[in-house]
Amino acid sequence: MSAVTPIHAASPIDAARSGPTTTSRVRGAVLVVLGTVLALGLTAVAWHLAPMLLNSGQAPDNSRFTGSAFEAWLVLGVVAWTALLGVVFAVGGLQLWRQGRYHPWFARVAGAMAVMTVIGIYRLNRIFT
Repeated sequence: MSAVTPIHAASPIDAARSGPTTTSRVRGAVLVVLGTVLALGLTAVAWHLAPMLLNSGQAPDNSRFTGSAFEAWLVLGVVAWTALLGVVFAVGGLQLWRQGRYHPWFARVAGAMAVMTVIGIYRLNRIFT
């Protein structure tokens, strides 16, 4: 039997064993870059916003947050949650780039985060309405 290429594979198992394709490497690299930018960028945003949001009164740079403590924690939670989502994307993209397929945990973690996001939005909607 001749060597099987990913394009002409006899079965999905043969295609998965053959390694990453150019398409999977490009998609994985895009996920790694976007996830890293999202994670690092929003971590920096949270780092700079936290003193202003969590201290009552005036921050050292003369900026002021006039919301409640609940709103401050809500803003920080959304920023941190999105940064965590960026980390999941970056790790999943690395897996896709290296092996040409997603690891089984990626779908579970991304699905769980999606469910928790929908539940969180529903709960916040009930709080504010």
